[in-house]
Amino acid sequence: MVGSKVDNKAGKKAGKKRTKKAGKKAGKRTKTVWKAIRVPEQVHAVLKQKAKKQKVAMHKVISQALMESKMLPYKDIQEKLTGDAKNIDRAIWYAFKLANGVAMFKQAVILAGKLDAAEGEQIAAFVNSEKEKLMRTIEQIEKRCNVNLEDVRNAVTHYAEGDGEVTTAVLNDTVKAAMIEILNNVIS
Repeated sequence: MVGSKVDNKAGKKAGKKRTKKAGKKAGKRTKTVWKAIRVPEQVHAVLKQKAKKQKVAMHKVISQALMESKMLPYKDIQEKLTGDAKNIDRAIWYAFKLANGVAMFKQAVILAGKLDAAEGEQIAAFVNSEKEKLMRTIEQIEKRCNVNLEDVRNAVTHYAEGDGEVTTAVLNDTVKAAMIEILNNVIS
């Protein structure tokens, strides 16, 4: 028994040393001191729901709200919101990926309209290839960002068919709305 107490103390000291070294390696870190607050049940439910949707801790939701209301300077919580920065970066990436895929697809369709009919099979294969890439991108974004891009999928299909139902402007507006949905869904 006595030996185990000595071992525990030695283990605790070793653990503290590791923590200090890890903190020094990571840069200037200050220890977070936690306090509890009491909130009505309805407020707690809203915080919990928002935190779950954003995939962050509830204290980050509160910190973000305080920052946005200008009650808390950005510098004070900037380090604590690194998870939000990653979400913003992720949302922007997927919105860009969708816009870029649609742009490549539209260029293929435009190019197909300007080339000779003699190269028809090659052109059709090229347009279909770009359409398939775009459809895979749409499916990936839907899964990863939890958004419904059925409107984009339908607009792309009609645009490729050239039936006049979907013009470039309609396709652009549909993609723009989808990009906003991606940003809102990933960030909020």
